[in-house]
Amino acid sequence: MTSAGEKQHYVLCLLKKLFQHIPEMMHIGLLYDIACQLDRSCEKYHFLPDVHHHIVFGISVFHAYGHQWPCQLIYHPRKYKGFGLTDGEGCERFWSSIKPLIPSLRVSTYFNRLYTLDTKVRHLDNKSLLGLGHWLKRRWVKTMHRKNEAIELLTELQQAGISQDMLLEEWVKQVEEQTKPLKKQSKDLANIEIEGILALYKNIESYSEDIARYEMMLEKEQYEKGFTAADVQGFLEELERKVKNQRKMIAARKATLSIDGRLNLIKLLDNQFLKLRMNALALKKCIRDHLRHRKFELENLEHAYRKTINHMKLEKHASSQLKRREPGIQTLARKYNTYCGELEDLINAGHAP
Repeated sequence: MTSAGEKQHYVLCLLKKLFQHIPEMMHIGLLYDIACQLDRSCEKYHFLPDVHHHIVFGISVFHAYGHQWPCQLIYHPRKYKGFGLTDGEGCERFWSSIKPLIPSLRVSTYFNRLYTLDTKVRHLDNKSLLGLGHWLKRRWVKTMHRKNEAIELLTELQQAGISQDMLLEEWVKQVEEQTKPLKKQSKDLANIEIEGILALYKNIESYSEDIARYEMMLEKEQYEKGFTAADVQGFLEELERKVKNQRKMIAARKATLSIDGRLNLIKLLDNQFLKLRMNALALKKCIRDHLRHRKFELENLEHAYRKTINHMKLEKHASSQLKRREPGIQTLARKYNTYCGELEDLINAGHAP
């Protein structure tokens, strides 16, 4: 290392060197303070193209809770399969143990520094080996305690009719929902929503035709080649479930557009009221997201106030970031209020549903 700071090229060099000493097919789990940025850089700039797909990125636990929520959903080791209870702070503990050597090694010669570090590391190894049994016992007891708590909770949920597969499925949906990008303002937002509703109606028509065909088979007891009555009954239940889900989606989309079932959807294409409403909703979500991030930064600022004078630099940086974001949030809020005023004018003039 020739310069101070955790520069990204040092991590890339270390990873490249690591993969020169392990089998090509081996996969590794990498816990790093800003693994999210490293993973994004590897994807965007094609760093480490030969080994990138062999790396599972995660953020060390101590730093993970300081990242934004979407980042925690993807990279938190407690939420990512494979890391277990590893916290990724092994290097920090080692650094803490050799930290007292800094003052003396700063003024020592090169070979004296190497000898001192080697001697200290050997001493730490011997000391760790003496306490290895107690460490393993402590970790084992703690792990089994957590495992038993989790099994008890899963058993209670299963008795209440909530299976583990259902929980995993809901978790995947939560990650997908909370990490998708926000909608942007567009003149076609309302039209896209209406076309989506029309497509759902077409799906329901198609499912209804299949339901009628299968019901006819059950009545006449004439099944297609290879099908039995149980198979047809299963198809019917699956189709009815799909129709029910499609109707729920239609109701949710209509609620977003603020329209009822009596209106002709095709005639509502290019409707000025719906255009303004959808853009206002997109702006509202954007404002909410900006304010959430602003609150996240305010919490960092509050923590900085509780620290000593050594953290004044962090406080100054957080304050400047807050001031820089304020004009953008105010502009979005003014634009949202303008949309609301235009919507009221359209309603008062009788040009709105």
